[in-house]
Amino acid sequence: MIKYLSTLVVMILSLCLIAQEETIKTPEVINELGIIVFPAKFGNGYDRTQNQRLTQKVSNAFSKNGIFNDRSSVFGVLATATTQDEGKIEGMKTLYIAKMELNLVVKNLLTGQVFSSETFYYSSTGKTIGEAAKKSINAIKPFKMDVKKYIMALEEKMEIYYTENCAKIKEQAQKASSQNQYKKAIALLSTIPKNTDCYTTIEQDLDVVLKQYYLSSCNTIIQKAEYAMIQKKYDSALKHIAQISPDAPCAAAAAQALAKIEKGLSTKNKAKAKFLAKVYKDNLELEKAKIQARAAISQNHFKEKSEVIIIDK
Repeated sequence: MIKYLSTLVVMILSLCLIAQEETIKTPEVINELGIIVFPAKFGNGYDRTQNQRLTQKVSNAFSKNGIFNDRSSVFGVLATATTQDEGKIEGMKTLYIAKMELNLVVKNLLTGQVFSSETFYYSSTGKTIGEAAKKSINAIKPFKMDVKKYIMALEEKMEIYYTENCAKIKEQAQKASSQNQYKKAIALLSTIPKNTDCYTTIEQDLDVVLKQYYLSSCNTIIQKAEYAMIQKKYDSALKHIAQISPDAPCAAAAAQALAKIEKGLSTKNKAKAKFLAKVYKDNLELEKAKIQARAAISQNHFKEKSEVIIIDK
């Protein structure tokens, strides 16, 4: 009887834990905020594959809680992890215990300053210490309360940042535009999430500066794409073409260049090229294409500039 009661208690506790997990499994997406998830860095106990696994785990944790991987964001997160041997459990099978320390550091990429940081600890067991270390990555769950609370607090802090710095970002973008630095202006304005209050005040500015950028640089972008094609660097050519939205004056030339490189593209870029080809043809998803073009311009700008863009105080 005692054995059955114990089993029943365990089952009830398990059901309570499952119920608790379910109550926090619905992420509240505040404003489609974005963050750049940089490749994770590791200490001991990891190889390249585990690096990629951890990067994906961190990316999933953010996206499932309302902060999406966005290469044009103001914010970037770097995950670093180290593991240590916590001993072993002797028995019929010896199991080794590994404790992972996961540090998340979120930086404001416009100022270079740390915006937020948090440390999490996860333990796991395995037949070897290496196996236990690798398995500890699986313990990172998007909806576990520690992760969810941190990301929800980060969302709130990010929203406050955009509210308080909206005017400063606009001012810097206008200054860059007045100096014919249209790519920089687009990059600055594109850091503002689409569904924030700030975005509604800069949407028209974005359209204006995008037109100015195309008038000054459209042919140059096509030339860079064609030069990459001559070198058979088709994925690089696509990065240039992706900057051109369907309503740009050189969109027809971009469509022709795209048709030439499609067969040579890597598998991961073929879907992107297919979308671009379709939108150049029918313009049915113009707004989505324009957003993607602005993101591509922003990425190109930040890739070219090693220095940080400081917002004047």
